[in-house]
Parts: sequence; C-alpha cells; structure tokens
Amino acid sequence: MVDGDGEDGFLARMKALGVLRRQQLSGRPSDRHLARRARVSQTTVGVWLRGERFPQDVDTFLVVVRELLDTARALGAATPGVEERLAEQGWRQAHAAEAARRAGVVSDGVVRAQGRAALETALAGAGATGAALPAALASVTPSVTPSVPGARRVEDWHPRLLGVKPSVTAPGGDDLPGYVVRDHDRELRSALRTMATSGGGVLLLIGNPSTGKTRSAYEAVRAELPGRWLVRPKDAAEVAALAERGGTPPDPAPLILWLDGVDRLLDAPLADAPLADAPAPLAAALVELCDPQRPTVVIGTLWPEQYDRHASASVAAVREVLDLATTVVVPDEFSASERERTQDVGWRDPRLSAAYWISNFGIVQTLAGAPALERCWRTGDPYGRAVLTAAVDARRLGGPEVTPSAFLRAAAPGYLTSAQWARADDGWWERAIGYATRPVEGTARANGTAGTTSALSPCAGDEPGSVVGYAVADYLLHLGRSQRLFEAVPERTWRTFLTTTDDPRVLVRIGWSAQWRLLYELAEELYLAAGTEGVLPRAKLLVARGRSAEAWRLVTSLAERGHDEAVQLLVTWVRSISDDDQRLAQLARYAPAHDEAARALARELAAIGRHGDAVEQWTGLAEKGDGKSAVRAAELLAEAGRGADALELLRRHAPTSPPVRRTLFDLLLKTGAPEDTAEAEQLLRRDVARSSTDGLTEFDLVEFLRTFDRLEELESLATAGSRAARSRMIDTWATEGEHDPAVVDRAVVICARWDAESDDGPWSALHLLRETDRLAQAVDVVNAWERDHEGNDDINAVVTDMLMDLGRWDDVAARADRGDTRAQEAVARRLLEQGRIDEVMRRAERGELPACRRVSELLAERGDFAGAAEVWCGTVALRREYAHLGLVDLLHEHDRVDDLLDLLTSLDRRLGKREARILADLLVRKGRIAELTDRAAAGDKHADEALVHHLASHRRFADVRSRAVAGSGAATRVLLDLGVEEPELQGLTTYGLRLDGSIAVPRAGVDDVSR
Repeated sequence: MVDGDGEDGFLARMKALGVLRRQQLSGRPSDRHLARRARVSQTTVGVWLRGERFPQDVDTFLVVVRELLDTARALGAATPGVEERLAEQGWRQAHAAEAARRAGVVSDGVVRAQGRAALETALAGAGATGAALPAALASVTPSVTPSVPGARRVEDWHPRLLGVKPSVTAPGGDDLPGYVVRDHDRELRSALRTMATSGGGVLLLIGNPSTGKTRSAYEAVRAELPGRWLVRPKDAAEVAALAERGGTPPDPAPLILWLDGVDRLLDAPLADAPLADAPAPLAAALVELCDPQRPTVVIGTLWPEQYDRHASASVAAVREVLDLATTVVVPDEFSASERERTQDVGWRDPRLSAAYWISNFGIVQTLAGAPALERCWRTGDPYGRAVLTAAVDARRLGGPEVTPSAFLRAAAPGYLTSAQWARADDGWWERAIGYATRPVEGTARANGTAGTTSALSPCAGDEPGSVVGYAVADYLLHLGRSQRLFEAVPERTWRTFLTTTDDPRVLVRIGWSAQWRLLYELAEELYLAAGTEGVLPRAKLLVARGRSAEAWRLVTSLAERGHDEAVQLLVTWVRSISDDDQRLAQLARYAPAHDEAARALARELAAIGRHGDAVEQWTGLAEKGDGKSAVRAAELLAEAGRGADALELLRRHAPTSPPVRRTLFDLLLKTGAPEDTAEAEQLLRRDVARSSTDGLTEFDLVEFLRTFDRLEELESLATAGSRAARSRMIDTWATEGEHDPAVVDRAVVICARWDAESDDGPWSALHLLRETDRLAQAVDVVNAWERDHEGNDDINAVVTDMLMDLGRWDDVAARADRGDTRAQEAVARRLLEQGRIDEVMRRAERGELPACRRVSELLAERGDFAGAAEVWCGTVALRREYAHLGLVDLLHEHDRVDDLLDLLTSLDRRLGKREARILADLLVRKGRIAELTDRAAAGDKHADEALVHHLASHRRFADVRSRAVAGSGAATRVLLDLGVEEPELQGLTTYGLRLDGSIAVPRAGVDDVSR
C-alpha cells in the first residue's frame, strides 16, 4: 500500500467498502458471487476489499460496487450516506487521482521487503540456538506505530516470538525446518480468510504437544493475512486491557490476537474439582473482543484434554468462547499424503528426511526432540531429573508458566532418595540445572543433525544474562502430566510454594489443587497466604467443611468493602434463606451499590408477587444501561396490562440494547396497529443492517416479510444471498407448485443459480425438488454437481435415500462401490433381505464396514461365533478405520472376556474412552488388579476409576485416601460420597486429609489450624 493513501484515497475507500459489506451487509454478497460478476478471482476480490491492491481497470472494480449497492438496497441498508459512498462518479474520481499519484511513488511493499531481507540476514548471522531468543530480535520494530501497544505487522514477527518451538538443527541451517503443507491447512486458512472478511472470530487449533499447531497457525497467518497487525499479550491482564481499550490498528482490518497456549490464560477450574469454580477474566475479555464493531481474529492453541476440560467447565464465559470458536484439529501423525510431501521437502532439509525414517515418534515430535526429551527425563543425572520432575509437578498443580529458580532449587530434593541427597555436594544445583537445560541430541544421524530443544528453557529477566525461571518443554509437560497424574506430590513441593511464591493468583490455584485432593488444612494455608485473592475460595471451602458462620463473616467483611465477587457469592447464599423477609432484607442491604444484588432482589420481589417493587428495581437497573433488566420490567408491565408504559420503557433503551430491541419488536407486532407494525419494521431493518449477534436478525426479517406476504422483497433478499430467505422462498414455491408446476420450473432455475454461488452443494435445488417430489430430477442435479466437486456425507445420505425411494438399486450399488457408506449400508441390508448372503460376504471381504456388521450379526445369531469374529479380523487386517471397534462390540456383546482382554491389551495404539472403560472393567472381573494399577499409574483415568471402586468395595479406604491425596478425582468423589456414612471415614468431610493419607482430625489439645 502506498503511504500517501489517506482517508479519502482510493485504497482507504476500498477498505471502507469491505467494512460496509462485513458490518452492514452481513458479509454479503460473497467473494465468490462478486468474483463471478466481475470475472476476476475470489482472491482478487478479497484483496480489493481489504485495500491491499489497486485495481488497474476501474470499470471492472465498479461491478463490485454495483453489486454491493444492490445488496444494500435489498437489505434496506441503502441509507443516503451509503448511496453517496457507493456513487460511481466518486469512485472514478478517486481512482483517477490515485493512478496519477502512483506514477511517481514507490510502494512501501518494496521497502518492507528490503527490511525483511535485512532482518533475516541479521537473524541468520546471530546463530541463535536453544531457548534464548536471538539478540537481533531485540531491535525488531514495526514500520508504523499502531494504536494497540505491542502490535506489529505479521511479517515483522519472528516465529520464535510467537511460540514456534525450536527444532533439531542441521549444519548450515537455522532452527526452523522446512514447512510441510498439512491436510488441515486448507481448513485453517479458509477459516482465517472468512474471519478476516466477516468481522473477526476465535480460531482454536486443537492437538497434542509437538504436533505443529503453532507452526501451522504461523504459516497460515503469513500466507493469508500479510500486512495485518498482530499482538501477542503476555497475560490475561493485557487481553482484558485490550478489550477495555477497544482500540484497533490504524486500519479497519481485523487485529490478530495471538494466544498460543491459551490454556495458560483461561484460568478455568479443574474438570474433576468437586466445588465451585473461579472466575475466568480472559474468557470474558475474549467474548467482548468477538464484536464485529471492532473486528479481532483471535488465534489460540489447546491440547485436547485442555479443550475438554474447559468445555465441561461451569464458567459461562469460557464455554461461550468455545461456542464462538472455530476449531481445527491437528492430528498427532502425518497422513500418507503428508508423509509423501515430507519426502518432497526432505531433499532440501536433512532434518525432515531424518524424521521421516523414525517410526516410534511422529515427524513433528521427532523434529521437536521428543525421543531425547523422554530419555532425558527417564535416565541420566538423578539431580537433573529431580529438577525436571519438580518443574512438571509445579505446572500440573497450577504454577506459573515460568517456574522460578528458587522454587526448583528448594523443591528438587523432595524427588531424591535419602542416599542421593546425602551424597549431594555444593555444586549439585549447577550441575542439575545444566543437565535440564542442555540441548537434547534429537535425531542425530549420519547426516549430522543436532539438537536445540531442551527439557527446561531459561527465561530472561530485565537485565542482560539474568534468568528469572525456567519453562518446561511442551512435550515433556504433556508426558509428565499423563504419567504423574496419580503420583503423590512430596510435602516439600507444597511447602515450597508457600515460601517462594508471592503471586496470589498462583497461590489460589495451588490451594485449589490441594482442596481437590481433600488436603483442606494445606489448602487453607495457601488461601491465607494469597491474601484478599484467597478469601472467597477459602470461604467456599469453609462452607464445604460445615463452617458456614465463619465463611459468612469472611465474605460479608469483603463485600462491605465493595468487592463485587464477594457480593455475588453472598447473593447466591442469601437466596437459600427460607424466610422471605430475611432474604429480602439481606439483598436490599447490598442492592443500592451492587447490580447483582439488585437483580436478585428484583427476582425475589417478582417471585412473591410484589410486581410493582420488582418493576422499580428492574427500571433502576435499566437506567444504568442493563438492557435485560429493561426487558424484565417491560414484561411485568405488559402482564399488568400497562402495555403503553412497557413500550415507552423499551423505546427509551432500545438504541443501546439488542435484547430490548427484540422485545420491543415483538410487542409492537402484537398490538396489530399499522403504525406499530411500521415502527417494528424500521427497528428490524436497522438491526439487521447492524449485523447484531443477539438482536434482531436476518431470520426475523425473512419471517416478517413472509408473514405480510411481501414475496417480491423476500425473493430479492434471497437473491442477495440470504440463506434464511432462500429456504423460506423454496417452501413458498413448493406450496404454490402444488397448483402450478410452472412455478417450480422457474424456481429450479433460480435455485441452480444460487447453488452455483456456493461450494457447499446443490442444497437449494435439492430442497425444492424433494419438497415437490421430483426425486429423479434431484438425483440428476446431484450427479451433475458431483462431476465437478468432491462428494460429502450429507450429500451421500440424501441422494442414497432418494435412489432407494425411486427403486434405483443399481445406482445405489454403484455409489456403494465408490465408497459411499450410506449406500453400503442400504445395499447390505437389501442383499440380506433377499438372502444373497454370498454377495454381502464379498463386500465384507473388501472391508465395507456395514457389510461386516451385517454378516457378523447374522453369523453370531446362527451360533457361528468364530466366523463372526473372523469377519472383523479380516477387516482389521485391511486396516479399515474403526474396524476394530466392531470386533470389540462383538466380543463384548457375547461376553468373550478372555478374547476381548487379549485384543485390547495387544492394540499398539492409545485406547478410546469406551475401550479403556471396557478393559478396566474386565481387569477387575478377572482379578488382574496389579495390571489395572499399572494402567492407572500410566495415567489411564478409566483404570483409576475402576481401581478406586474396587478398593472401596473391599473397604480398603486407606488406599482410596492415598489415591485422593495423589490426585485421583475418582477417589475424591468416592470419599465425599461415603464420608458421612462410613465409620472409618468419620471427620473426613470436615477436616479433610493429611499428606500421609490419614484423616486430619485435630489431635488431642490441638484445634484446627485455620480457626
């Protein structure tokens, strides 16, 4: 882009046009539609509307402008201001001025390219290795100062600063190997393009450590969003500040918010935690940032177990972030096509060639040095391994991403035997930390590759050469969290947190880990050390221990000092008071100063029939800008017959609240008055133009037009790209077609044009033709579409059903032969109904899973269990995906315990949840408890759960308590369930456990530590 392009310049106008489409036209028309009309590529349309390329032919570009103007008119968004901005004469004048100016100006793209080349040269000359960042990075600064602190252009970020891990190195190379295009890159980059042109969004890459998530994201951003502003916040506070600031870079393109390893910031509770959760400030900030009015593309990475934990968390903001997010799964292993591409790239990069030939680790894991990291932790210097284990335990208990040196030095002795610690000399720490931070050997081969990945990476402080702590390698942390999942943490580690940690948030997280293990005394110590941050979690713990009065005093004291979360907790407790007057009095105490208390008071007043007082409370909250309170007040007024007052209240707050606008719209339509209907339509069209996510939507506009029989407008909206309008028009045409087939003939042509604008499939035509029972024509439409596109499961299911309805079984069989599983299921079922078992057998032998299942069920019913199993064994041998599950189901259904045990214990891959649960139950049945214990020790949660229940059923409560202290959520739940019933567990729910597994009942003459 040319620097001289100001607010009125052509490129600035183009970007503003893109913003208009994104925000006021809901992203319509699509790039594909505009590209077809202008006869250019979709990429060209995209860069035009981002203001990144100057169109040489103004007439071609004006085709895009006209399409946008037509769409604005169809949506009712063509205000006088929009009409003026889209006037052709203004565009022609701006184009001519820009063309004249460009004749003598050098593009800053040339300057930026020269800068990048100089940076790459500096980086190569720095010869940086290991975890420390190249010195050249310290001087990298963006070419323009953005309005968001810390933001740089995408190309100005070094990959290491964005979290791309170093790799094993090769002679003459740097620490970033050549990139192999992954199968998921297409989905990833498509999602990025969509977000960049439609108001932003959240993109999460889900995959295990060292699978290439961050590298894929980095390459995608470089390829799809060059020149955009990118910021990488260091903590949740910076994200919250960004949300509060509401600032955007000096252009309307979305800001890229880079949150590699987003789990460290979400601050959600552990999934197995038995008590209430903690707030999630980052999640709430991300929800605010997902606002089309200030577009932001958020990119983050999560491990699968982290995603599952957050998805099941009770923190609403966290779940909302995940609901908003587009997820891209990054597989552990390379596919066959990816391995083939690895060979193609490998001749240029010996590291990739070496990694290709290592079979017991994935290619990306090998490049990250996973084999050597595992060897480093399992064998070698015992003092260095003790430091590594302490670092892993610190992170899994909730410690900071950078573990302080003081903590590691103090905690490491807890992982040494008495003899090892006795033999330690004054230099043990220096040797241990040197061992843990030295580069691993990686995939050293004859080609001379060497390692730069280390188990611990030193993190610098403010002064040159200073080290404030160490970060654990992702792969090692993942391995440690799994293999030490049910390993007891030494008391020294817990105590070291108290003496070396001054961050109250960390102390609260560690306290929560202790509470989860029923270590109540230890948890209270940690909460007390956290100061004000620890008051609320400590109060919740006191309630769980039956000390409600003490908890109430703590929270009340904090609430009286204006602490919002304390008030929210008190409100929750107050609602459990049975006496109405006491409950209302407590809420009224805090309502004037705290909105949450006022809302609760209003709800309680309404519940006991004091509607007038409730309306007064809701109205007061509405005046503070709470739209939902305005809605509640209006609903009560309407119920009381005061409709005019309700409308007046809603009109007053509608401009600032989407929920209010929706309620106002509904009430206006209910009156039936023409002037109210006109007001409702005006309200509706304004909201649709805003592209509000929680207000009135395009669907409401479609239903409004259909309700009032305004079909011409509805069809115009459908032509502009509205899917809701298209669906409603198809229903209308199908109804009219019952009396006039010509209506359907015309509609089929229109639907075909709509489908041509989308790569999703011929769904419009299919919908119409199926509704009008023209199945043969619908099948022809699908066949024509599939000649130019890949099929998909949804299309396969629909067309197979239609072919069966038409009785075209030869066509169904042909689709089955091409791999359509829906057709394979239909063919197998029909062949069996006709007694053509040999044909079903032949299909099963080819590995068709539906045929395998049918034949296996038939043989098992006839008593030929060996034959039924052989069907699945042959399919497993063909390596058909999920075929082994059929064999597992067969063996399990027929209770073939020994055969099923042999199968599940012989599989050379990680078991799925159902398989792991079945195996654990079988091991208990066969009395193979030692084997079950080993599987639990390796991190198998299903084995742990089965083991805990086995121990409890045999009243081995001491062992169950030990497992709870070690971190078994299953043991914690069992103990809490049994604690009030079993004499051997008396006092458990009140006092918790000690680190030796005993119940922490106060000793004679010694009261509870926290009283």
